[in-house]
Amino acid sequence: MQYQGEIISIGVAILWTLTALCFEYASKRLETLSLNIIRLGMSILMLAVTLFIFTGHLYSVDAGSSAWLWLAVSGVIGYLSATIAFLAPISLSVHASGNSL
Repeated sequence: MQYQGEIISIGVAILWTLTALCFEYASKRLETLSLNIIRLGMSILMLAVTLFIFTGHLYSVDAGSSAWLWLAVSGVIGYLSATIAFLAPISLSVHASGNSL
């Protein structure tokens, strides 16, 4: 298919933009901890559905314990970095205004 890479890259850019907009909308209505737990739950569900569609299993039966460990470590790092990224602007705005938590 001609221009397949370009079409996929435009689709990815659109999806990233929609994700950012949805995340901003949700972050104004939910606490950071709640939002991250929901986000991680949804990502696990989407991973399971994708694996089921492509392999017929809800989890990767071919992945070894090392792969599962790295996936878990990646999830923990992602969770912590997202939490810090959302709490930092709140903390900075409070300190900049002279108020304290």
